[in-house]
Amino acid sequence: MNLKIKRNYNSFVQNFEIVERKGFGHPDTICDNLSENIANTLNKRYLEIFGNPQHFNIDKTLLVAGTSETKFGGGQILKPMKFVIGDRAVLLPNNEVEIICKKEVDKITTNFPRSKAIVQVELHPASIHLQEVFKQKLCNDTSAVIGYAPMSGTEKLALETEEILMKMNLPYVGRDIKVMAVRKEDTISIILAIAFIDKYIQSLEDYNEKINYVLGNLRQKTGVNDIQINPDGLYITVTGTSAECGDSGEVGRGNRYNGIIPLCRPMNSEAYHGKNAITHIGKIYNRMAFELAEEIVEIGAIESYVWMYGIIGKPVNDPNIIVSYFSHFNLDKEIQKLMKEELLWD
Repeated sequence: MNLKIKRNYNSFVQNFEIVERKGFGHPDTICDNLSENIANTLNKRYLEIFGNPQHFNIDKTLLVAGTSETKFGGGQILKPMKFVIGDRAVLLPNNEVEIICKKEVDKITTNFPRSKAIVQVELHPASIHLQEVFKQKLCNDTSAVIGYAPMSGTEKLALETEEILMKMNLPYVGRDIKVMAVRKEDTISIILAIAFIDKYIQSLEDYNEKINYVLGNLRQKTGVNDIQINPDGLYITVTGTSAECGDSGEVGRGNRYNGIIPLCRPMNSEAYHGKNAITHIGKIYNRMAFELAEEIVEIGAIESYVWMYGIIGKPVNDPNIIVSYFSHFNLDKEIQKLMKEELLWD
């Protein structure tokens, strides 16, 4: 067991915070969710066909933005967006892997009315070395991740703002919502990019009226008065996502495992979505780090951070862990006990 514990006497949270949340319809989040859905479906088929998991890593999905022509009352798609789904996977007979990818794209795009998509699948078997590493359940990469707990109020606000907008059930509010929450001391502001759907917007005056309606609701429901929506001006789309024209997307460029981008916290660059959950520690340790951090808070810490890293070719179940926690009491023994219980160490 390689475990290091450091107790701190002050909170890591600073006098300011900047937190982002890329919503369900943001191109990066679309890629994350698509890769994860393909991975889950493919893994089920592997179990059905082979009786055991097979190697894959589908964490290189790219969304190439299309072209659209927006106008008040409803525009049109001129060129569909394109998904390039790539990396490694054990192939199946009858081109089934490609069929699975296209079906999952169809499921995702049904959330965006009038959207169209081209799908290019570039999944190929991994090297013999990586397949052997997978069979032996060894780390198939050298990766480091970090998880923390609890979420701050600003982080929760960034996460919940999208949910509040969706619960309003406004037909003109698209699924592509990007939230930035900024806290300076005790003052909080929210900046939003919302892809309005042009079919429901009849004029610039109508657009501004709808902006003001959304603003009023958000201020009431969040308790934050300083809110801006689309500060650069008119933002209308045909489908409700900028992927139709303005913005491409890629796996791993968006939200971390806990659904936000906490810019004032230590973060890792390892994508969670689309990786296999047998040997890719970028996925396994990502989840474990956040769950362990939460459990450390449950046993008495005010705040905790858990770093985990592994080395390619080493056993997945023997990670290196560094714990840093803020508490008025020494919890080192309790944390050691927790790690032994959770990770089944001797």
